[in-house]
Amino acid sequence: MKRKLVSIIVPVYGEENELPRCIDSIRDQTYSNIEIILVDDGSPDRCPMICDKYALQDEKIRVIHKANAGLVEARKTGLKMAQGEYICYVDGDDYIENNMIEEYVKIMEQTDSDIVIDGFTKEINGKRIKYKNLMPIGVYEKKEIDTVLKSNMISVEGFYSFGIFTYFWNKLFKKSILDAVQPDIDSRLIVGEDAACVYPAILQSNRVSIVDYCLYHYCVRPGSLLRKKRNGSTAFEKLMYCKEYMENAFKDDCDKDILYEQTKKYIYSQMIMMSDCLTEIFPWLDTRFPFANVPAGSRVILYSSGAFGMHLYAQLRDSDDFNLVGWCDPDPESYEPEVESPLIVLRREYDYLIIASVDYLFIEETKHVLHALQVDADKIVCISDSLSDVFSACDKMIESGSCKTGEPVAARG
Repeated sequence: MKRKLVSIIVPVYGEENELPRCIDSIRDQTYSNIEIILVDDGSPDRCPMICDKYALQDEKIRVIHKANAGLVEARKTGLKMAQGEYICYVDGDDYIENNMIEEYVKIMEQTDSDIVIDGFTKEINGKRIKYKNLMPIGVYEKKEIDTVLKSNMISVEGFYSFGIFTYFWNKLFKKSILDAVQPDIDSRLIVGEDAACVYPAILQSNRVSIVDYCLYHYCVRPGSLLRKKRNGSTAFEKLMYCKEYMENAFKDDCDKDILYEQTKKYIYSQMIMMSDCLTEIFPWLDTRFPFANVPAGSRVILYSSGAFGMHLYAQLRDSDDFNLVGWCDPDPESYEPEVESPLIVLRREYDYLIIASVDYLFIEETKHVLHALQVDADKIVCISDSLSDVFSACDKMIESGSCKTGEPVAARG
């Protein structure tokens, strides 16, 4: 019996150095009944030529060239063109292991799931770290989707802890599920665009399977965040689009209050991680946000150089309220040249050490590391120390700021 067609959609923009690796990894799949849809979103580099070259070599590859309109539109364009019963997305600067589609389809057909949800492998400078969903592996029937997953998929246990990762790209979908939710995703969404589709898609499903193969390789290019200066007003506006869209998508759910509370945690976590922008656009906001509990003038070491760490570093570096005396990470060689080893806590004078993370699991792990280094617990500062004040500030920002266009953010009810 002929196996079902899988459409693998690759949005392409600005990845000329990584794109060949991505396409090659898809062509090398052990599952043969695939089509590869390369959506060139008006890429200004050599990506369009690379796409066309591969299409000439392989009849399974189709290329769509379009004017630049953003990731959401590129994905929607690919879905419209897809002929497969199953859909998978791969970003152009990432790659997948050669048995990924084979394994996902096997689970999909054995369980008759609407979505197969995996973890992923994060790569940075050749180092690989596996990330698994916090929700246990297994098959979730409709009743469990409406209870267990609904209550935990966006946030489980701590403040920032995805039960299911937001990402589009570490999942296999039945096309019918995406057809029900993706066409109406607001194209203005730039922050949270994955969450706005993935979570409603899960709620539309009759059965989903969670696995922990981690066959998708998410590849991070060091330095990309710190070197870019974001427009604070635009970033906040885009986040408010996401908030409005997700709330509208959940408004008719009988458990909408549960979903609203989870959405709130997600939005607040994103606001905290753009603190360097928010302190610029809200004049009343304490310039030490979200760590206003650290006294002004303190000598501070910043711990962690992930996305939040990079933005917080930019904020502290330019601040008159803090004296930034060091920036460290357990994997310093993988990030910015300014980042040092955590051993700096042994040889530098400081008043406080700020853990730059909203992930409570990472925070607890870091506390153990710092305890081993004999760091005074009273000097360690993390986001959970002042969540009430931080939430109040986030509430005020949402009340005082709004989407500037005045246009509604529509969602299918």
